[in-house]
Amino acid sequence: MQSQLMKLLSFSLVFFCLTCLNAQDNETQLERPKKRTEIGLTYQLGEGISLLFKQQLKEKMFLRSTMSGTFNGQAINSSYNFSVGGSLGLEFHIPLSEKLSLYHGPELTARYSQYGNGDTQITSQSLGVGYFFGLIFKVSDRFSIHGEINHSLSRYHSRTRYTPIRSISNVYSDFNTSLKVGATFNLKNNKKMKHKFRF
Repeated sequence: MQSQLMKLLSFSLVFFCLTCLNAQDNETQLERPKKRTEIGLTYQLGEGISLLFKQQLKEKMFLRSTMSGTFNGQAINSSYNFSVGGSLGLEFHIPLSEKLSLYHGPELTARYSQYGNGDTQITSQSLGVGYFFGLIFKVSDRFSIHGEINHSLSRYHSRTRYTPIRSISNVYSDFNTSLKVGATFNLKNNKKMKHKFRF
């Protein structure tokens, strides 16, 4: 009889400990906010609109990338202008208030462009490194607006073909400062939901 009581007491104690651990784990998961995944648009003066994607890696650090492309042409065998580019960088946040944050970080950029007009064709490739500084205002948990200044140093290689036989190559570097404004939408809902624990 004593052995039966000891087994029942041991089983009850183990069950109670496991239930407490499970409740603590669920409470921790509820308190921990989901990592943000944001998608949006940025407008750079003189360049146009780019698609922006940001993934939160840590509490105040994001991986971000941009993609852009343009094509202007009239008809076959007429003039055209085509370009595509992108960037990849890290974004570090410095909270100023609940809704306002400074951010900064490095990024790598790449771009390819081609221009054609009759027998003349110009192609250009560039690789660059840059650093950006900006300000984010969180309108709500799902929607934010931002503005930033970007400084970059790029290396260009261009080739100009005047006829199928004659061509000229050129390699040069350029330092640019640009201004961007934009908005992002958080794809994940970070609002805390109330859950009841069931045993």
